[in-house]
Amino acid sequence: MYEKRIQEFEREDAVKFPATDVNLFVGSSSIRRWHSLRRDMEPKPILRRGFGGSDMGSLLLLYDKLIKPYTFSKLFVYEGDNDLSGRKGKPQKVLDLFIQIEEKAHEQCPNAQINFISIKCSPTRERYWEKFKVANKLFEEYCKTKPYLGYIDIASAMFDKNGNANIELFNQEDGIHPSQKGYEVIAEIIKPYCYPSEF
Repeated sequence: MYEKRIQEFEREDAVKFPATDVNLFVGSSSIRRWHSLRRDMEPKPILRRGFGGSDMGSLLLLYDKLIKPYTFSKLFVYEGDNDLSGRKGKPQKVLDLFIQIEEKAHEQCPNAQINFISIKCSPTRERYWEKFKVANKLFEEYCKTKPYLGYIDIASAMFDKNGNANIELFNQEDGIHPSQKGYEVIAEIIKPYCYPSEF
C-alpha cells in the first residue's frame, strides 16, 4: 500500500542522504502535505517522511524504512486521527503503539528529543473528537514520564473562541488537513521544539 511512497523516499536518499542532526517529521498526510515545512523550520535541517493514510500501527511496521535509516536530533510524530476515525479505534491502543516506536527511537538515538504532536480536531471528523481529546490527554500525561519526550499541543490553537473548529485553519475541500494558514499556526507552535534543549 505504501510501497510507492517508500520508494520515493529511498530515491531521495540515494541522491542526497540527510544530515546527521536532522529534525525528522513522520506521520500521516498532514505531514506529507506540509510542503512549506523546511522553510517554516529554517535554518534547522528538516526531513519530512509522511505518507497518506498512515496510522501509528503502519508507522511501527515501517519503522525500519522511515526512522531507522536516519540519525536525528529531534523526532516529531503526528499520528492518531486515522487510527481513531472509526468505531474500532481505541486511544490506549494508539498510545501503546507509540510507546513501542519511541522506545525503539530512543535506543537508536539516545540523545534525541522525541515529540508527539497532538491530534487536531478537524471539522469533518467532529464525531470522533471525544476520542481525539481522550488520546491527547493520554499522550500528554505519558510524555511527562520520560525526560526525552515532549507533547506539542497544536489542537488547542485550532479551535475558535466558541470551542468549534476554526474553519480558516482547515482545507476547505476535505475539512481534515490544515490549510496554509493552519500550517502557519502549527509551524509557530512547533518551531521552538526544533532547537537544542537539555533534558
